[in-house]
Amino acid sequence: MNPFTYSRTNDAQQAVAEISAKPHGKFLGGGTNLIDLMKMGVETPDALIDINRLPLAQIEELPGGKGVRGVRLERLPGDGIGGRV
Repeated sequence: MNPFTYSRTNDAQQAVAEISAKPHGKFLGGGTNLIDLMKMGVETPDALIDINRLPLAQIEELPGGKGVRGVRLERLPGDGIGGRV
């Protein structure tokens, strides 16, 4: 496995700033199998930015009544972060 840095963020703007500063970085969140891919050498990011604590569970109406946008970071049952899936 390649060496990498790890950071955790609670703020979407901070997450974007961190990934912009590390173009070979990857977001870590939800039910990703990124760690497995890193162990196999398929993915080799130099930074992991943990976005599990971002408030990504919202639905909002688009301007002009053009529909809705939903954002939700799915979490695995028993991961210690989320609730029921």
